Amino acid sequence: MDEKICERFHNLGITILNGYGITECSPVVSCNRIEKNKVGSVGLTIPSKYCEVKIEDGEILVRGSIVSKGYYNDEVSTRDMFVGEWFKTGDLGYMDDENYLYLTGRKKNLIIRKDGNNVSPEELEKFIKQHPLVDSVLVTVQNIQNREILVAIIQPNDAYAVAEKIENLQAALEDAIKKMNLNLPIYKQIQRVVVTENRFEKTALGKVKRYKHLNGGRV
Repeated sequence: MDEKICERFHNLGITILNGYGITECSPVVSCNRIEKNKVGSVGLTIPSKYCEVKIEDGEILVRGSIVSKGYYNDEVSTRDMFVGEWFKTGDLGYMDDENYLYLTGRKKNLIIRKDGNNVSPEELEKFIKQHPLVDSVLVTVQNIQNREILVAIIQPNDAYAVAEKIENLQAALEDAIKKMNLNLPIYKQIQRVVVTENRFEKTALGKVKRYKHLNGGRV
């Protein structure tokens, strides 16, 4: 859950305990605690007698009694999703020194750059979407004149643009991205901004359907 949403509920006196779970893990892997709630994290991993969590190559792996033994009548998927007893969630993240878990994206969406650096588009999208002129955004990589660059495809917040009397959306968004880049390492910096008038198709949870708009899809 977005940190700002948690903070809004907190200001109303409502406690939100963000957690993380998947069907194959019964499904709770971690959850924040009333006595220690870290906004931005998906919480403390559940007791080790039920499951263990580790990060391998940026991916979250889980093993223990809560983990499924495999997929019914699907030996191929079972083999692909397990490394011994460890279930590969497909989610990217990290843990702090108190075993609180943080999610940064999906492994299948990871951008592997030619220089060896990896970029999670979801991490950048979350950062860019903090700007009030951005309604939705997709980050991808493109090769232009034999040069690999990160591109932000942005659906602007028209209501904000009208209220602030912003006429040149392209220039305004390019300026906003330029300022954001100052807080990012070079390999994560956005080098091209594409403004789209098309509405992004989203899931019931409000997530943009990446496959609908990238890899040959419309923007």
